[in-house]
Amino acid sequence: GGKTTAFGLWVVFPPPNSLLSFSKLKIGEIMCKENHKTLGTGKVLLCQEVVKGIYHLEVDISEMDVSPKAGQFFMLKAEKSNVFLTRPISIYKIDKTEGKLKIHFLIMQLGNGTKELCEMEVGKTVSLTGPLGNGFSAPDSSEKVAIIGGGIGVAPVAGFASTLKENSFDFF
Repeated sequence: GGKTTAFGLWVVFPPPNSLLSFSKLKIGEIMCKENHKTLGTGKVLLCQEVVKGIYHLEVDISEMDVSPKAGQFFMLKAEKSNVFLTRPISIYKIDKTEGKLKIHFLIMQLGNGTKELCEMEVGKTVSLTGPLGNGFSAPDSSEKVAIIGGGIGVAPVAGFASTLKENSFDFF
């Protein structure tokens, strides 16, 4: 197969009238310094191919006592699975409505584990560990943010962008 590269990054630029230097840039990225995790299961609400090889998986995790945020990820696998290890999948969107907590993931089908996730049927159960990682910290509201994402790494930064005020960022 071909090489797959995924990344997510946000950069806060200095005010427009200051000299641009790397010492003035603040850079945040997806990291996993802390070990906050919860084991649990969720019910599949939606699983559909959005473009060739990329699937949108929506999972109801209302039974888990977690507070995920943009930029974090979960370790996932189908509850009835032929693979041993879970797969790290970044949060695409968090939906807290009607007393439910739903997490949306974008998954690139690459091997057996992601194939199982991409073939999940509505009502089936997913095993989850998470949320993991530090997530993205909200920038100061007076700062303009450049959001950069590529490959399947665009999912967490797109989710982060949806938490920002309109016209406060540029997406590359």
